[in-house]
Amino acid sequence: MPDLKITGLDLSLTSTGVAVFQAGAMSLTRLDAGKKLRGHKRLMYLRRAVCELARGSSHITVEGAAYERPQGQHKMGGMWWIIMHCLWLENPDASVVVVDPRTLKQYVLGKRSGEHDEVMLAAAKRYPDAGIVNNDTADAVVLAAMTLDVLGMPLAAVPKTHQAALASWPYKHIEEL
Repeated sequence: MPDLKITGLDLSLTSTGVAVFQAGAMSLTRLDAGKKLRGHKRLMYLRRAVCELARGSSHITVEGAAYERPQGQHKMGGMWWIIMHCLWLENPDASVVVVDPRTLKQYVLGKRSGEHDEVMLAAAKRYPDAGIVNNDTADAVVLAAMTLDVLGMPLAAVPKTHQAALASWPYKHIEEL
């Protein structure tokens, strides 16, 4: 796939992780807007930065909401839709999937639950060359790796118990979100 550009997104109001796999290489970006910006300026920064990094993606994999953690849902939901709309405008032909946090954990840990640091350590061990620096970049790498695995180009060997997370991988056209 010559035009393959896979973007994994762990969206957050304070520390967003973005992993981009293109031309056989992974690049990671951590967008830290929490301490510098507030309100509309923060949303504008995140929208611009995420959409610029994802521009031209053929596949975009986004971590879905963690519904068991209700704090900030209203703001987070607004930011999520602003960014998804921008991704749709910038990448109208992209295949998009939203991955439940439990599915991400199953892929990296082999179980549907686990602490953030446990996920980060497992991801850093499995993908040592990715440059994982925190929980957000770890999640973004795992999301991109899941997509590569679905496309038949795994970034690293993954046990079958972990691959069970890919059993119902529902790519949608970005307009369907």
